[in-house]
Amino acid sequence: MGAANILYKLRMTDYLRKDPGNAGTIRLDDASLAVFPLVSAEAETRTLAQPTKAGLIVTVEFDTDVGSITLTVTGGYDPDANTTIVLDDAGDFVTFISIKVGSSYYWRVLQSSGTPAREKIFLYPVGSAANSASGLLMGVGTTANPATTSTANAKFIEIRAGTTATSGDNRLAYLQYSIGAAGGGECLRANTIIDGNTGTAHGAHIGMEFVATAGGSECSGLGAVVRGTLMIPNVASWAPTGTYCAGMFEIYSVGANSDPAGMTELSVLRLCNSGDATGAADIDTDAFLFSIQGFTAAGDTTKLLSSVSLAELPGSSVAVRCKIGATTYYLPLVLASELN
Repeated sequence: MGAANILYKLRMTDYLRKDPGNAGTIRLDDASLAVFPLVSAEAETRTLAQPTKAGLIVTVEFDTDVGSITLTVTGGYDPDANTTIVLDDAGDFVTFISIKVGSSYYWRVLQSSGTPAREKIFLYPVGSAANSASGLLMGVGTTANPATTSTANAKFIEIRAGTTATSGDNRLAYLQYSIGAAGGGECLRANTIIDGNTGTAHGAHIGMEFVATAGGSECSGLGAVVRGTLMIPNVASWAPTGTYCAGMFEIYSVGANSDPAGMTELSVLRLCNSGDATGAADIDTDAFLFSIQGFTAAGDTTKLLSSVSLAELPGSSVAVRCKIGATTYYLPLVLASELN
C-alpha cells in the first residue's frame, strides 16, 4: 500500500465508537482519537476508563436522550479529582485529553457544552497557590496558600478596554447578585490586608480621569467618581425593617486594644483638595464642600432641611437635620451674605 493511500485511509477513518451501554465502560483501546455517541433508555451510567498514556483525545456526547446519563471518570477529570459528570440533554458533550501526572495518567477537560464538566475555572497558580476552595465559577488560592509574587508593580488581574460606542450605558464590568434567602452578603467586597510595614494602601481606589484634550474630554452630564444609590421599591405594602443608607463610612475596632494613639490623623471622613497648588486654589474658589440636592428648605421642622428661624441666627438661616445617637439635632447654615 502506497503512502498516499495510507494517508487517504487515515483521512477517511471514522472516529465513532460503539456505546458500551448502561453501566458499560468506555475504552479507547488502540485508538488515540475517538467519539462515543451515547444512547439512553432510562437513567443510566457509564464509566470512562483511566488512560494509560498521554495525548489521547476522547469525546463523549449524548446522542439520544430518554434518561440522563451519569458519566464516572476514573481517576478524576480536574485537579480537584472530581469524578462524575451528568449528561442531561441530547447534544451535551465533553471532550477529554489525557495527561501524565507523576507516574499516573489522568483525563482533563478540553471543552464541553450543555453540562458543567468542571465546577470552576482554575486560574493560573502563581507562586505556591492552592486551587480555590470556595470559588464556585473560578478562582485561585486559599487563605493559607494564596497566589503570590515578588515582582514589583505587578497586577494579578489586568483588563484594559475601551469603547467607541456613541450611545448607551457602556460598562467595563457589570455585576448583579441576587440574595433571596435569609442570609446576607455583598455583590462585591474588596479587602486589603496589611501584613507588614508598607507605604500608602487603600481598601479600594476608584477614580475617573479626563484626557487632557481641550474641548474633547468633558462630561456633559453627571460625573460621579463613586455613586451610592439606595433603591426604594415602588410597593405600597413594603414594610422595611433594619437600618438603611446610601453610603456608610466606618471605623471598626477589632478589640479592646484597638487604640489609634500615635496616628498623625484619624477621621471617619476625610475631604481633600489635592494636587497642583495653583489648580487646588482654583478648586477652592469654585467647589462646594457639600452639594445637597432634592431636599427643599421649608418651615416644617420634620424635613431634612428646615428654614425655621433659629433664635440666635439670622432669620433666613437653614438647618440640616441629623441624628447623633438617638437624638435629632439641626446643623445651622447661614447665607454668605449674612455671615459675619
